[in-house]
Amino acid sequence: MFSPSAITGEALAEECRKAAHTSPGLDGMEPAEMSLFSDCTYDLIAELLNAIEGGAEWPSGMTKGKAVFMQKDPENPADPMAQRVLMMLPALYRRWAGCRLAGLRSWIEKWAKDCIFAGALPLGAEDAWYLFMLHIEKLNLEHVDYCGGMVDISKFFDQVNRELVYKVARLAGIPTGILGAYMKYQEHLKVYNELGGGLGQPYERRCGIPQGDLISMLIAALLMGPWVHNVQK
Repeated sequence: MFSPSAITGEALAEECRKAAHTSPGLDGMEPAEMSLFSDCTYDLIAELLNAIEGGAEWPSGMTKGKAVFMQKDPENPADPMAQRVLMMLPALYRRWAGCRLAGLRSWIEKWAKDCIFAGALPLGAEDAWYLFMLHIEKLNLEHVDYCGGMVDISKFFDQVNRELVYKVARLAGIPTGILGAYMKYQEHLKVYNELGGGLGQPYERRCGIPQGDLISMLIAALLMGPWVHNVQK
């Protein structure tokens, strides 16, 4: 089984300094602030994260997420199902996820497919668009007829069965400490809906994984692997 090295203060500092300057979660700490810490602080945080991967619990103040809603249909703003739910998690959890995604690269390369453009290999939507348009241009130049299809799983991240996620990740060989830390975080996460500038009462989600979380994006790619494999046959 693949076993990554422990998180170091140096690796955490690099992750914090290259992170995008996005919005804060309920902890009130902006990711940009974490790029200003001292080396000693990074070492102490790395020690905390390694302890969590070793079996310790996440601090209760970190297991709080803010659910924000992005309108998908401007013509239907009152429809709850026409909203994309994004989870704003504490900056420290995000940096842990970033560190571990980078450290899992050699494990990811063992199962990732180059036709999956998110969550696994360092590919993104721009790569997908560019390659797709090149393929279409080639077919047009060769006067080849073509057609295409699209499938969109409604509220995919909100419907994922976490028990299935944990079993698939374990079978795929994800390091035990990383999976344990991820599981503990998801099962203790308290979510607050943000609507109209206010916060609702905290609740625990019975299913789903956070959209926008790097490890959850990795999980999504892992779940798509068998489906892609069968489609390509």
